[in-house]
Amino acid sequence: MLRAWASELATWDGVAARDLDRFHTVVLARSQGPEDGHGDVHSGIHPQLATDIRKLAKAAGLDADEELATMMEGLLAQGGISLSDTRFWAQCCKGRALDLLVERCPGTVRTAVLALRPRGYDSGGEAELWQTLLTRTGTLAQLRGELPGLPHGAAAAWLTDCVNAPPPRNQGPWPVLYELAGQIAPHLAAEGVPVEFRQWEDRHWKSKQRVPLDLIDVLLEHGVEVDDPPERLADTAPYDLLVSRRPELRHLLAHEGFRREVRAWMRADLDMTVGDGTAADGMSSNRWYNPHETKGWSGVHHLYATWVGHEELRAWCARERERLRSGLDFDGLVLLLGRFVHVGGAVDALLKDAEAAREVAAVDVVGLLMPELPVRLDRERVEQTIAKVEPSYVSRRDGVTGKNYTLLRAELPEFAHGTTWPEAGETFHRLAYLLVMAANCLDGQARLVHRFTPATPGAHAQEPPASWRTLAARLTELATGDTPPWDGDPEQGGGEPDDAWRGLRIVHFHGHAEAEALRIAGGLLGNPAKGAAELAEYAACPYATPAGEWRIVEYDASSTTPRSRWARWYTRPIRTATSAALLLSERASGAAYRQDVPLRVLEYAPGGAFPDEGPLAAAGLRPARTQVLAAARPGSWYTRFAALIDRHGPVPARPERAAGLAARTGLSVAEATLVLRGCLPCAPHQDLGRDLPGHAGRYGRDKWKVRDKEIERAGDGLHFLTPAHLRTLYGKLLPDDPERLWTEGQDVDRAVEGGAPIR
Repeated sequence: MLRAWASELATWDGVAARDLDRFHTVVLARSQGPEDGHGDVHSGIHPQLATDIRKLAKAAGLDADEELATMMEGLLAQGGISLSDTRFWAQCCKGRALDLLVERCPGTVRTAVLALRPRGYDSGGEAELWQTLLTRTGTLAQLRGELPGLPHGAAAAWLTDCVNAPPPRNQGPWPVLYELAGQIAPHLAAEGVPVEFRQWEDRHWKSKQRVPLDLIDVLLEHGVEVDDPPERLADTAPYDLLVSRRPELRHLLAHEGFRREVRAWMRADLDMTVGDGTAADGMSSNRWYNPHETKGWSGVHHLYATWVGHEELRAWCARERERLRSGLDFDGLVLLLGRFVHVGGAVDALLKDAEAAREVAAVDVVGLLMPELPVRLDRERVEQTIAKVEPSYVSRRDGVTGKNYTLLRAELPEFAHGTTWPEAGETFHRLAYLLVMAANCLDGQARLVHRFTPATPGAHAQEPPASWRTLAARLTELATGDTPPWDGDPEQGGGEPDDAWRGLRIVHFHGHAEAEALRIAGGLLGNPAKGAAELAEYAACPYATPAGEWRIVEYDASSTTPRSRWARWYTRPIRTATSAALLLSERASGAAYRQDVPLRVLEYAPGGAFPDEGPLAAAGLRPARTQVLAAARPGSWYTRFAALIDRHGPVPARPERAAGLAARTGLSVAEATLVLRGCLPCAPHQDLGRDLPGHAGRYGRDKWKVRDKEIERAGDGLHFLTPAHLRTLYGKLLPDDPERLWTEGQDVDRAVEGGAPIR
């Protein structure tokens, strides 16, 4: 209604000042809206109001900025400023209108701006508007102590409110708050009033907030007083302790109170005793892991990557070794091995020790087990039974099921009653639990010995048994070995099943390695180091060297044959007369069973002697498509890319490169940003690559200086770029030397040379 009226008035001949006054009156009457529960007013202001005021003022022969300032003054008198009206207030910040308003009523404006709080996801540029208002109105200068007007302690109270404003679940403070805190910190330190962080107080999972340790580090760097942390950091889960913006936490760990509680928190986390066997607020619990599992840390991360973390890890390891030397019962060994599963890759990175390896290897697992078993079981029989058990997760509550249950009933019939699982009896279930756990301990013991053992100087590091290179090597060994060719029975597959084969999920990368690298460089992945490491692992596999010996074979899934019929093939490679093949697991669990997703098989044939009828001919299946694998670029590029991310961290966002691409191609800046970050789905490097879905481009977009609505419009405007064009473009945007991504950014010059496929 207001927009239509404004448009109508603007077309009149001789718009008078009284018409503009009437428009002002109606806008103010309609702008009084209810609060949203956080003090922000839903004013009902339409986003184009500032533009309409300027048009009407010009039509009436009045100063547009003066009239807009008058409107803003009226809105301030009624309800203040709302960051929800982002577009309106952003338009008001253009030109002289905001400056005129500050000249007229500086106290009123600054009070209104001071009352704003950072809430929500900042999905429409609220943070940028907030920072602009703080700066342009002089409010930030007051908070820095450069302008008078604020009482003693007001700046600390303001920052306390801002850092404790409830963000959306699983979010931290707005990034701009770190910058603002750094700017006002010297004044806070001079006043000596502490800033309070109240996120510690309520750790209930529904209402808890993430604790910004990195923001506390910013304040401590400038000598700002911060309230002391609670005991053991209130048992806050690692995920909820934010450190990413200041990972070293040098100033926080120099603070005696924080250093003390960080150490206490680490000891509780490493000992896994918080909550007496149950997780408190997500901290680690001693019953999380079985000794044979491999789910632990991938390396030394988070708080443990600091100097205090290194000290505590080494001290914890020394305590665990002392427990081992002092003597443990069987359950104590189970828990100790589980704790080493928890720290996982930290042993590889920080705790290698030949003597520790010998101490673990010397543990007599079966000897510790025997006192827990019925006396009529002799050690020889126990060892023979454990040798047949397959390591698998087991708990006292759920007992042993599946193949191990069937095996143990057959091996120990005198202990099992009845014929069903409930009838077997408590004695049998306890015995079965102990035997399976012993098998788990032996497996975990061997793995821990290997982890503790330092690498031999000059020797090549041994590949993990489930690494993609190891699995590729196993497939080549199968093809050249003496295993009989598969007979076509999908219930049997080839050889014994091994879940490690499910981890060979190269389908996600096949055909899209360059696009994935561009997405990692564009900041679209929450964990770029992990993504780059997987890319490097894929590129290090021998799929293109020597050329012509590996291929992808696709089979169209039959609408009459349930896809689950072939499920066993994900864990059992098969051998033909001249090759070996594996049905590749899809990355998303549900996608693997969609009828429209073809069966994709990775096949290796020495010398390229692939069977003409395909690897699954024995099952009566004929290939729909085949393609020999070829590299898009050298595998060493991806290895270096991953190493650079480990060394330098994520690739920095370069919005100026997007602006440059836009200027040279006719794209909008938002459209160029989507292209630079690899957001659009492209054709695979080879036709049998899995479809790569598009990416919304919202993650990390604030660093690229674009808004959600601009991204939405940009996605709609790039439909003319075909997937084939995008594949070529993505390849050109990646420089030949990946280090240039950190020093210069994406290779825009090469992408547009010779006429890019862009309007």
